[in-house]
Amino acid sequence: MTLSDFATFSTALSGLAVTASLIYLAIQTHQGAKHTKALIQQGRVGRMIASLIGWSEAERCASWIEANGGTPTPQAIRQRQFLFQCGAIVAAMEDLYAQHNDGLLDQEQFEAQSVTFALALSETGLKSYWTQWKADRPKQALKFQRFVDGLAARGAEAISPNEATRVQLD
Repeated sequence: MTLSDFATFSTALSGLAVTASLIYLAIQTHQGAKHTKALIQQGRVGRMIASLIGWSEAERCASWIEANGGTPTPQAIRQRQFLFQCGAIVAAMEDLYAQHNDGLLDQEQFEAQSVTFALALSETGLKSYWTQWKADRPKQALKFQRFVDGLAARGAEAISPNEATRVQLD
């Protein structure tokens, strides 16, 4: 092999190495973008859930009700606490949906969390909250709505509300 042949061969080899490096860099950039998006989503949902659960504290609920012109009766406070808790559950379902949609959860993790939400959606109060949530957003987040509706259908098929209570107490 002459020096000229060796130079040609090494030039071709370095061209392949550069191509492989660019492909690897593109894959890494894509993965980095997905993970950044997931971190932003988790941060947003985390703040939302922390706020909703924080607002569920009785004094804060009473303050909320008063500031909005209501009377903070024990029943009104419990109602507001329940609404905040339902909001936190919907936010958690949104996070599950987004992470699965972006390919960041494996199927086993996704299914385990889906079952938990499906059973929660078999409860009358959360089911009513979800129905109202959808009515307030008739043309928004339609894929997410279909996802949660599917969970609700699974929960209704899997277990009745009376059985859910029995399972929790056993």
